[in-house]
Formats: sequence, C-alpha cells, structure tokens
Amino acid sequence: LLSVSLWEDNTSPWIEELVARAQTPVFIIEDPMDDPLTDALQLNADDPFAAARRLPALIIEMQRALLIEKTRYLQRLAMVRRWGLVRAGNVVTVADATFTAMDMWIGERVMGEDRAIQEVVAILREAIETGSPVSTSLYLDPSKSRLIAEDLVVYPGELAIPPPEFPAVPRKSFTPEQIVKLTDKFPSAVMAVDGFCSVLAECVASVARGEDPALLPGAWIDRPIDYMRILGQGFAREGQVDVLEALLLLFFHQGGVERPWPSLPGILRIRQYLFDLDPKGFPDFELTLEQMVHLPLTSGGPLDEASCAALYGAFCRFGGITARRVLGYLAMAPNATEGLQHSFAGIRATAPVDGDTDELPVEVVHKIVHQIGVRVAPPTEIGTAAELREMLEGQEGEGGEEVSEEVVRLHVGYAHTESWQNILGKLGSWFARRPVSSFLP
Repeated sequence: LLSVSLWEDNTSPWIEELVARAQTPVFIIEDPMDDPLTDALQLNADDPFAAARRLPALIIEMQRALLIEKTRYLQRLAMVRRWGLVRAGNVVTVADATFTAMDMWIGERVMGEDRAIQEVVAILREAIETGSPVSTSLYLDPSKSRLIAEDLVVYPGELAIPPPEFPAVPRKSFTPEQIVKLTDKFPSAVMAVDGFCSVLAECVASVARGEDPALLPGAWIDRPIDYMRILGQGFAREGQVDVLEALLLLFFHQGGVERPWPSLPGILRIRQYLFDLDPKGFPDFELTLEQMVHLPLTSGGPLDEASCAALYGAFCRFGGITARRVLGYLAMAPNATEGLQHSFAGIRATAPVDGDTDELPVEVVHKIVHQIGVRVAPPTEIGTAAELREMLEGQEGEGGEEVSEEVVRLHVGYAHTESWQNILGKLGSWFARRPVSSFLP
C-alpha cells in the first residue's frame, strides 16, 4: 500500500485515508444514518455510537476486508492507467522517429534521381555533340541512389518477350474432312425438312457425347434443336432440302479469300476450263477426280486437293458430277436475277455487256430455266419448251427478247423485262443461294 503515495493524481490523499481507516483496530461509523445496519441494531438516540461499539467482531472484520479490497481495486486501476500512458508515449515516440526517417529517405531518393537524370542528360548531350553512339550501360544503384556508368555493351533481344495469349476462338467454317463425314450422314439427295434437321441434330449430339469430336466445327457445339429446325427451313425449297446445295453452302461459308463463292468472272473461268476438257460433250460429260482437282474455283487457281476431293465426293454421292451440274450449282448468286444471268453466262461463255446480243436455242434456255440436268428434284412448275416460247413471245425490241421457233435472242437487259420477271417470280428461287448465312455461326 505504500506505492499509493507514488501516484501522480489527486486521488492519493483519499486513498491514503482509506488505508488508515482500514488499519484502525475498531471500526467506527461516522454517520449511523448512512449505515445499512442502523435499523437492524435499533440505535439509541441518546448514544448513537453505542450500537456501533456493540457490533460483533465478525461484522467489523467483514467491513474492514471490504475496504481493503476496494483500496486494492483502485490501486490496480491507477497502475493500469499509468501503464497505458507510458505505452502510448512510447508509440508516439516510435511513430515520430519513423516518419522522420521516411522523410529523410524520400529526400535522398529524390536527390539521387535528380542526379541520375542530370548524368543521363550529360551522357546523351555528349553523344549528340560528338556524334558517337552511346555504348554505356546505365542503371540506378539502390544502395547509393545515384547513377553508375560502366562501359558494358548491351545486346538487344536477349530478353525474349512471350507473345500475348488470346482465348481460342471456335472454328466456324467446315474443313474438307468434316464435309466428307457430313456427306456420309445423309441418306438421300433430297430430304424433308424434319429428316434433314434430325441428321444435323444427331451430328451435334454425337460431338457432345465425344463419339466424333471432329465431325463439326467448334462453333456448332451445344446448338439447340430449335436452331437446327430454323436452319433446315432456311435450306428448304418447296418443303424439301437439296442436300448437295446445303453442303456447298456449308463448305463455302466463312471461307474468306481462300474459299470464296465463284463470282461472274469465276463462272466464266470455270466454264472455259470445262469446255476445253471436252468441247463435243460439253456440258453433259462427267468429270473425273483428277479434272476436279484442277478446277479453277478461285482467281488464284484451284483449291487444295482435299477440298476438291470433298466437293467431288458430294457431287458423286448426290446425283453425279457433270459440267452442267457444276455450273448450275456454282452459278447461284445472292439474288435470282444475278443467278439467272450467271447461269446463262455459263452456257454462252460471255458476260452480258451493253449492246451485246446472243442467240440460244429454245431447248437450251428451257433446260437452264427449269434446272434440267442440274437438280435431282427440279421445280414442280416445270413446263415444256413450247410453253416457255409462248411466255417469251411479244418481247421484241430494245432490252427484250426476239422469239422465233428455234432460238431466243438475249440482250443485256433481258433479265429485267416483264416476261423474265414472270419467270423469276415462279422459279427465281432456284437461281439464288438460300439465305442461311445469317443463321450459320
């Protein structure tokens, strides 16, 4: 209890008084009215301290013990307070020293960087003024915070920078191998929409099960059944799907510059190649695989051998491969008018130009218009050559067709005349590629 006298607060005298009272032999209640035992002891009004003197020794000892415990409690509180103040003072001292050291370090670093910049400027200025190359390796010494120059030769390119990694993009176009596998999946050349969709759906399911992962491009994985149904309806003509046309559209889709769909100059180039192979049998002679490999499908020449073999197999499986069929399918264009002109250009061997006219036999025109010898299932509204001649009668004059018993004279604007527009209205969809590009991946 003597340590209480060392406290630096105004509570020391009061605690010392409590200690003195605790050491008193006889506990005397100064104010009996504040003592909880007053009622129980029935104090005498004439002698209020008489009851206190008559208290049992046990009660006095208990009160003395309580006072000692209270004194010790206050002492512990004072010690904790003193300890906290000392620790807080130490923390403040350490923090001040830390921030002072940081300020000095930042100042040294800034000064070191300034010196380094000045030395670099001096070296570059000397190199520029003297016209000599800089062959000095420059680096910043962390320990000295200044620039160190050493005569070292730096060889560029020693540190290989890895190329950036990009996520793999699923392939959208079909490979020749996939076209070959897909060709074997279809049982016939002409199929109903539901049957065609079921074959595609089964192919997607086969890829998903892992049975043949390379059957379809990566972009076709997880395609829903509804997508296959919409795609099948897009391929359909009069409720049926021409499987060969569908395979050609899939083959040339997303082909880019390597596999573009032949344009009008391409049709003329292909026609000339086929005509030179067999002038007498053109256009109904059959092609061999070797002849197909050299077919100039692009402006740069033929496709690779695997692609030509895939196309050759598709033609042979679904109706055979003749010059007329090759020209008939490849002449399809984005719209019916261009497709009709491409089809005639494949037979006439010349593209229509201003003032150009040409005569074609009515039977040839009839075959071209009705896709005879081209389609396995030609249009249902097929008519005879005489009916076609009657439809073209009365269209003589500039931009029209002069019809005789055996020939039809074609002008540059023949496809835009009223009679040909009537033909395109009935059969024009057979000359236009099916608009499925927006549905394909």
